[in-house]
Amino acid sequence: MSKTSEYTPGFGTAPIRRLEANTRGRDWVAGDIHGYFPELAERLSAVGFEPATDRLICVGDLVDRGPCSHEVLQWLEQPWFHSVRGNHEDMLLEAAQSTDPRARPLWFANGGAWWDRLEMLQRLDIADALETLPIAVEVPTEQGLAVIVHAEVPAEFDTWLDCRQALEAAGSNSPLAERLTRGRERYYNALETRLPDVSAVVCGHSRVEEPRRLGNHWIIDTAIDQGGRLSVLSLDALCAEAATATGR
Repeated sequence: MSKTSEYTPGFGTAPIRRLEANTRGRDWVAGDIHGYFPELAERLSAVGFEPATDRLICVGDLVDRGPCSHEVLQWLEQPWFHSVRGNHEDMLLEAAQSTDPRARPLWFANGGAWWDRLEMLQRLDIADALETLPIAVEVPTEQGLAVIVHAEVPAEFDTWLDCRQALEAAGSNSPLAERLTRGRERYYNALETRLPDVSAVVCGHSRVEEPRRLGNHWIIDTAIDQGGRLSVLSLDALCAEAATATGR
């Protein structure tokens, strides 16, 4: 890609990424970071994160609102750092096309003004990296398969397999992908229905004071951008609690 012109995203990344089982260390999940990367570093230190063996999987919304969104690239370059795409990554990529005059003001109203303080090459590199983020990440755990998405698995799907097949057919730039990154049906309606073919679904997007479980969906956006704290949690522990609570 040329480094001399504004970025034009294609949203062509495969919508689902599956990680191998981590047999050497622990897997952790982080809620919406929103540019609070120093706080993320503090939380990782507090839980005893080991970069040589552990992995961190984030629920998206890595950028906007916080003071250090520009640091996102150096985190994405770490081999142990993984993330799905959130709606704030979507807004960034949409605004970077400069085709819809409403996209940039909408994004800036939601915390995107940091973008204008970057050099063009920084913008291109960050946009390139964010475009590679999938809609969902699958992670094998001791309790079974865990799925990380930004917002939710839509409630009309009885199984993750059904949603997975539909998402693979629809692609990363589809109405279904948008629902996985922006939906709040389960949150607003406190739906306790569960997906029987996964141990847990971990998501963010909807703010909660403490990590909240609905069926075997976990919501872990504890509102670091609104004066709350950043949650960094053991994926195995979330899966185990979801399994116990649902009688699995």
